[in-house]
Amino acid sequence: MIRSGRWVVGFGAFVLLACASRPASATDKRGAVQLSLDGSLLRYQTLKTTSRAPDPNRSSGDLSLETNQSLTTYGPAGAGLGVGLGYAVSNQLVLGLRTSFSGSAGTTDVAVLPRLEVLFDTDPARIFLAGMVGLSGASGSLDAPNSPKVDTTRSAYLFGASTGVHAFVSDTFSLDPMLTVLGFSGSQTLKSHPSGDPETSQTTDVSGVQVMLTFGFSAWLGSAAKDTIPMPPVADSSLPDDAEGGLAGGETNAPLGALANDSNWVAIPLPRQHVLYLKKTKHPERTTVSASLVESKDRWDLVGCAQIGVVDAGQLSKLNEAERHEDGTEHSVTGKLPLHAIELLANGSSFDLCAKHLQLNQAARAVVRDYLQHRALEGSPAAPEPGAAPVAPPADPAAPPADPAAPVPAPAPKP
Repeated sequence: MIRSGRWVVGFGAFVLLACASRPASATDKRGAVQLSLDGSLLRYQTLKTTSRAPDPNRSSGDLSLETNQSLTTYGPAGAGLGVGLGYAVSNQLVLGLRTSFSGSAGTTDVAVLPRLEVLFDTDPARIFLAGMVGLSGASGSLDAPNSPKVDTTRSAYLFGASTGVHAFVSDTFSLDPMLTVLGFSGSQTLKSHPSGDPETSQTTDVSGVQVMLTFGFSAWLGSAAKDTIPMPPVADSSLPDDAEGGLAGGETNAPLGALANDSNWVAIPLPRQHVLYLKKTKHPERTTVSASLVESKDRWDLVGCAQIGVVDAGQLSKLNEAERHEDGTEHSVTGKLPLHAIELLANGSSFDLCAKHLQLNQAARAVVRDYLQHRALEGSPAAPEPGAAPVAPPADPAAPPADPAAPVPAPAPKP
């Protein structure tokens, strides 16, 4: 009962800490410090012990004795509690340290596990995979009535992996269900203290596997990512913005990247500090458009994202990637975008970036329609200049050729 009360109090304090922390982006965790607390709901463990006893049939040598057993425990009190500290070196990588505590049969077990966690770019629930190695140690004693006291010490190497989800309920607080598989290998020493007899000691090799289902909570404190600042629109400011402008407040963006001053490209402002560039062409008959998506260096939506394009009837009309930059000065992806995808943008579709829907505002859609109109004009026949002689129509290919031997009529006499 006391342990359960401590668990509830600890959880409440952790929630208060998370709620009081500074907000950070749920999709960009660069520079965030992770504080975690978890409890095992279930732990299944196999244990193999190997001891050596003298062989009575040989003058020298040992006889190996092996035992195998398994144990299942439930709840944080039996299966264990864990606390962790981590640092997000990037939006996809977290370095951390987890310490767990468990106990059974008068023995307390402590494990220390450095871990490397890879986050996948899903929002708001970030799926992760983690690898870990570490050490564990256990000690305790059992003093049963009418039995000698037995002291136990154990040490082991740990190695394994875990997978789970950081389900963000706010920018700074996540729920963390996790499945972990750990292998261990080490040794165990049992010392018996019989009353009135000399102390005896026995050392055995131990190995096995632990499978744990845990549920935890994480607070993500701080982030190196800067807050998004609304920027002036690229398109004609005389065109009104409306509710389809994407983020709250009609956020649009100033030109970004090396193409901002290139007259061969048309800039389409997108929300979340992104700009889509479409290249002008002298070949309007082509069914693809050279396109480049650029984001502010303070954003990390493009990094590691390959699902880029426009959704058409549930299917992604995808940007065929040819070049990518993900350095500290620019995040951009350049390639070919189907012309049909551009037409969809003009007619109300959103630009998709790994399941993030970037809605164009009315001014941005006007830029897309203007681009398509000029492209169509490039493919129309040019109108004759004023005063130019009319161009003779081409000869009828079905008409018979003129007979070179036919007489040529004489010119009419002058008056």
